[in-house]
Amino acid sequence: MGSSTDVALSGTSLPAPNVQEMVRNNPLHVPQRYFRNVVDMPKDGDTSHGRSSEMVNHEVAREVMERMKDSAAKFFKLPLEEKNKISMPLDEMQGYGHSSVVSEDQMLEWSDRLTLAVHPSKYRNPKVWPPTPFKEAIDTCIYQ
Repeated sequence: MGSSTDVALSGTSLPAPNVQEMVRNNPLHVPQRYFRNVVDMPKDGDTSHGRSSEMVNHEVAREVMERMKDSAAKFFKLPLEEKNKISMPLDEMQGYGHSSVVSEDQMLEWSDRLTLAVHPSKYRNPKVWPPTPFKEAIDTCIYQ
């Protein structure tokens, strides 16, 4: 296997464990690569990660937002085998899983992700869209 530099330069990502499955198998065990020092944690009010402003003030109707949230909740409740059907290919930034994992020692976020390109639609990869009503909810949002 190549070095982590080779992985980063090629645009590929190493596979990462599924957090929901880790919790299901042993809810009291958190692997070391998920621990953060206080220095590494975002400060109060730090929105550089976009979390607090991602879905705010985009003129999206409340019912569309609810459909998108419901679709996401349904997706994450699926069995791992179903979610893995749309797992993020190692050379892709869309799908279920983690992107930009370049080393076995890299710190990871304590989360599972579903990353989808939405707009413009030419960037969507339908092979990694979930078997829930995401597309309809997003199309409604974009074309309303």
